[in-house]
Amino acid sequence: MTWVLLIVLAIVTLTNVISSVGGPKKVETWQVLREVEQGRATHLLLIDGDQTVSITRTDKSKWVAQFAEGQQQSILDLAAKQQTDGKLPAGWNAVRPHQSLFVSLL
Repeated sequence: MTWVLLIVLAIVTLTNVISSVGGPKKVETWQVLREVEQGRATHLLLIDGDQTVSITRTDKSKWVAQFAEGQQQSILDLAAKQQTDGKLPAGWNAVRPHQSLFVSLL
């Protein structure tokens, strides 16, 4: 019985480790904004419907954070300023995913 529990625990642990490899690092919003402000980001993507902002850092790593409703404009203003100042070389983009017709009928 104990060995079954150990195998299940090992599988759960391994699954968590594998799923976190290669994906963006989840951080706090202020950390993403600090990276952008200090010129350590090359690209910013804001996904409005999911309330997420992700950046590609100058070291090629990716960070993602959740933001609160109402923060969209200040994030986009920062991205536009940094791009104008040459500190966001790959630019930025903002998207709002569309719901499928089926989901909207529910």
